[in-house]
Amino acid sequence: MNFTEFSFWWILLLLAVPLFTIRFLAKKMGFWFPRGDSYLLAILSLTLFWNAARYSFIIFVTEITLNYLAVSAILKLPKKQARLLSIIIIALDLLVLIYYKYINFF
Repeated sequence: MNFTEFSFWWILLLLAVPLFTIRFLAKKMGFWFPRGDSYLLAILSLTLFWNAARYSFIIFVTEITLNYLAVSAILKLPKKQARLLSIIIIALDLLVLIYYKYINFF
């Protein structure tokens, strides 16, 4: 998505203004929780990404989910197994990146 496209600014304004207004009011009244900013930015980013490319969005969310599950598993595994799982996940992420970004180049 390009920043000069009308749909980018339309989605951004329709979402950002109400969400940041809610954030401001909730912070003012003491209801805002510390991780709320991270969730708010994630919602905005994923919504803009969804608007830009729905097919890529599905791949992106799948990658996020797999990486989250892998990191959760890595934290519970012994050192050698955690290192092996880290290598596998990094290789998988690189393969997805290479396939979707550079397949036309080769």
